[in-house]
Amino acid sequence: MTNELEEQVREELATSAHGWTDRIDHDRVLADGRRALRQRSLRRVAVAAAAAVVAGALGWAGLAGALGRGAMPGVVATPSPAPSTVAMNRVTFDLTGVNGADYARLEVTLTTDGTVWMSGTDASGDVRFTTSIAAVYVTAHGATIDVGVPAVLGLVPGDPRWILPVTSGTAAVTTDVRKLPSGGQSAYLATFSSGGASQFDGVCWPGADGEVYQSDGSSPAHTDLDFDGHRGTFFFTDLNDRTRLTFHADSGNSFSFEANGSRYRPYFASAHDSAGTRSMAVALLPWNATDPAVDLADASATWTTLGVAGRTVVVVSGTSDTMAGMVRSISYTDEADGPVVQRVR
Repeated sequence: MTNELEEQVREELATSAHGWTDRIDHDRVLADGRRALRQRSLRRVAVAAAAAVVAGALGWAGLAGALGRGAMPGVVATPSPAPSTVAMNRVTFDLTGVNGADYARLEVTLTTDGTVWMSGTDASGDVRFTTSIAAVYVTAHGATIDVGVPAVLGLVPGDPRWILPVTSGTAAVTTDVRKLPSGGQSAYLATFSSGGASQFDGVCWPGADGEVYQSDGSSPAHTDLDFDGHRGTFFFTDLNDRTRLTFHADSGNSFSFEANGSRYRPYFASAHDSAGTRSMAVALLPWNATDPAVDLADASATWTTLGVAGRTVVVVSGTSDTMAGMVRSISYTDEADGPVVQRVR
């Protein structure tokens, strides 16, 4: 009985097996497999290419001491910061009117992870490029960005009343300062109107504590001036081993001149406004000079002296548009050479 049952089961199984139809399309399976392999290979190539693009963008922003060293990044589709970080700490610089600028605006974003994102946009708001750099590098060194004319972007603490670039050369500099909404920092963009400076040394700014600070972290000694309508601050800068006597007026005007060594150095500055011409003749006297005196060429002019970091500075105020129109000579007693007369020609 058992053998008969087993035989019946075997026959039914055999009959059932022959009744199955092979529904597998072997050619289609092979084609699908080949397509999956191609797609996986393409994904690997895309990931590698994206990594190379990001590495190139992140490696671009040179820690520039000299303008022109940083190369313009390629126009790449770099990811933008998350909205939660963008909304809090973004400022925009308007480049309209900047001669030869490639972008209408430069958007600067400081993210919560300490990254500065920079995006150049055209007039319609389309992004022309986006790149990034660690905020610590921008704070310590500045980043050189090609926006059609030489420009320097940087970060400083607080909300300073002014930012003064320290450069070599005589190119006019326009500085725009924007306070970031949070984090207690401000971003500045310094643009050079023509040709640029042969070297960008850094910036100076006033702190909330009344001191003057340099981008190398030092705080140079300063002396405030309030004389015959001239109001501002004198201080020495010594960035990149170049000492310069600098004056920043409360009106926003400024000037500086080289002061390496201990020689006598004169300088003349003149400004025109609705009230007429306001001129200032400045003479930096040598170390240990005493008994300063001024022989005025214009009886309406007036003069004073002040000490700046141990040096004596003579300031002459008047309305002439030349130094010789205000001053005939400046004299003093030199510790080694005795009486000295410096004539103005």
